[in-house]
Amino acid sequence: MRVLLGLSFVLFWLGAASAWATQPHFPPEGLYVHLLAHVIFGGALLVLFYWSRKLPYEKTPAWFYLRLTFFFFLLWNFEALAVHLLETHLSLNTYYYSASFEGKIPAPVSWKHFLYYLLRFDHVFCVPAMYSLWQSLRCFARQKYASC
Repeated sequence: MRVLLGLSFVLFWLGAASAWATQPHFPPEGLYVHLLAHVIFGGALLVLFYWSRKLPYEKTPAWFYLRLTFFFFLLWNFEALAVHLLETHLSLNTYYYSASFEGKIPAPVSWKHFLYYLLRFDHVFCVPAMYSLWQSLRCFARQKYASC
């Protein structure tokens, strides 16, 4: 069984093609649906945050980390929504080169260019959200046996 699993992994690895980390949303329908998904996700996070405050066990560390997760994902969602809306006002050809991770902003740089550059650092909110989610799940798993 191990040989079969190892052989399938090697064949899968050898047949792999390029996978890019970005996904284009072709206008106009793709962008509209994507922006609507951000609005729905933000609304769901607000509802979950509100409901989590009404639960009787809200004082435990697990619930604190879960609410922190909702907060950071909400900040990330607003930031991503702002980037997508800003992208509609700026030319994408300015920033991305095909099959490359290099990007350049040509002069003159306006406040929109600078704001776009800052908002593209979405990991500032996304990574703490994922860490808080991990801590919350860890505390929920250990809650029966000991405190976090």
